[in-house]
Amino acid sequence: MLRFLVALKLWLTTTTLFGMTLFTESWESAPLPQGGNVSLPSASLPIWIEEPFEQDAIVKRPGLAGQGTSWNQTEPFTSPADSNQMLALRHGVSNLDNGVYAVLPVQLAPNMVYSLSAAIGFDATDSSAGAWSIQLWADSNGNNALDRSLGDTFLGQVFTQETIGGIGVDPARGGWHRNHITYDSSSQAEVLGQNIIAFLNNYVIGSVSSATSYFDNLQLEAISASTLEPSSNRQIEAPSTFLKPVTPADTAHLELVQNAKRIELASGLGFTVREGDWLRITAVGDFKFTQDLPPSDLGPYGNGTLRSAVGVFSSNSQLRSETDTVRVPGAADVSEGNYAEYASDPGNDIPEDFVIPSETDAPLGTLVRVPAGATHLFLAAADTQWSDNSDQDSDFGVNVTRIYAGRFLGDYNFDGFVDTADYTIWRDARGQAGIDLAGDGNLDGVVNQADYLIWEEHFGESVSSSSHEIIANTIVPEPSASGIVLCCVLMSAGWCRRPLIAR
Repeated sequence: MLRFLVALKLWLTTTTLFGMTLFTESWESAPLPQGGNVSLPSASLPIWIEEPFEQDAIVKRPGLAGQGTSWNQTEPFTSPADSNQMLALRHGVSNLDNGVYAVLPVQLAPNMVYSLSAAIGFDATDSSAGAWSIQLWADSNGNNALDRSLGDTFLGQVFTQETIGGIGVDPARGGWHRNHITYDSSSQAEVLGQNIIAFLNNYVIGSVSSATSYFDNLQLEAISASTLEPSSNRQIEAPSTFLKPVTPADTAHLELVQNAKRIELASGLGFTVREGDWLRITAVGDFKFTQDLPPSDLGPYGNGTLRSAVGVFSSNSQLRSETDTVRVPGAADVSEGNYAEYASDPGNDIPEDFVIPSETDAPLGTLVRVPAGATHLFLAAADTQWSDNSDQDSDFGVNVTRIYAGRFLGDYNFDGFVDTADYTIWRDARGQAGIDLAGDGNLDGVVNQADYLIWEEHFGESVSSSSHEIIANTIVPEPSASGIVLCCVLMSAGWCRRPLIAR
């Protein structure tokens, strides 16, 4: 019987998704009296420098009229995102542009994704009249100043028009919209080693008397791009198993039966796997059996060929003796995922194991969540008799991919936020079919309306904030036709030397 994922309970921390927080705003480094202001630059805030368009960048404590109490929303609020201090950038009729920048003590490293985020408010009543932006630059000329196109390299920006409704406020989130820009350092090798510049901008794009942008909770985070959804291939010996041999042939030739492939989750795959992580596991290659092979028993692929594997998680690194009925003393049951349970003879069955289908029959593989307490994964040939198995070309094994949990919440660009950028990715990929597609939130191999509904349900959520729980009622659709066919083939006893029994 196939068991399908009906809920995700994702424990997410900053260190789970982002490798490190590189920089935070420091607005609160100089405590101010109620309603107090301090202009930039300041001895207490030396890292921020005013862009010389208009000298009107002020750090404020909120709560007084004109300091964050009048916003373009139904429910005006009286404090910014953290109820402490914030940055206000103003422009007027005679001054069309202003901003602040910081040359950060952070150098661009290879294979990293950087995310600059902020809570932003904007008091203009029409987004066509004024705007804000947050930008990333590289200090290419090395002079520790923002020269923009005159000497620096533009990395990216997000601005007012890219938020829902055009105004950078969101009443559902206390009036502050979480906005961010991400940059993948692998896209521009020439900027590696250069310092990152953060630029906050407020500017006029129409005719208004004045408009103010408010910034708070600004931070720069980074994650190694290679750790998002890493994959690993591991070979499996065809005669291997973690089950007790009970067939006459195997009992007579125990010396030919090998222990299952044992993988330590913390280090055995080349990347760390923890309990609660999601894995996609797919069998690759094939193996053959040779004994007791009448013409009517050639296997589902002919010529005595099999392709599937079987796995079981365990809290123990040991297998018991081949004569022990339960050889996996720490077997841990997979309670969430899209998988078929593996069952063989009653004398050696382990209820916690699961089938790993061949990529030829089910390209989407098996999706499982690592159970609590699991430290090891045992892998073996999906068979009930092993002593006659062989793999002369040594191609039988599994591919294991760690799935980024945020994709289940609609974070399709893997930057830690569910926002309009993820909608764009879904829109551009809609209708595509394949494996690990951008915008495929439920991992069913097709980007469709179901993936849009996942994004819509979680829009505005952050999946990189400090320790909290997100419950996503995400339903995994029915299996693809290829998956149904595979299960029918494997579970059929029509070629009955080696039955795979569903329960």
